[in-house]
Amino acid sequence: MKDCREIIGDAQELHVLIEQERRAILHYLEMMHQDILHTFDPKVRRFCKKRKVILADEALKDLL
Repeated sequence: MKDCREIIGDAQELHVLIEQERRAILHYLEMMHQDILHTFDPKVRRFCKKRKVILADEALKDLL
């Protein structure tokens, strides 16, 4: 127990570090969000599978 008590730190120091990390994370997320908004191009799309519709000639005659 004596050895453990020597390395125990102040809880307030830990809370300060946690708050600094929280602010850094929020700042990073805000920067990344702004970057996405500035660089977003709606013309760029993901590749998607082209769908083909195949109809028999007889089916077209029935429709017309």
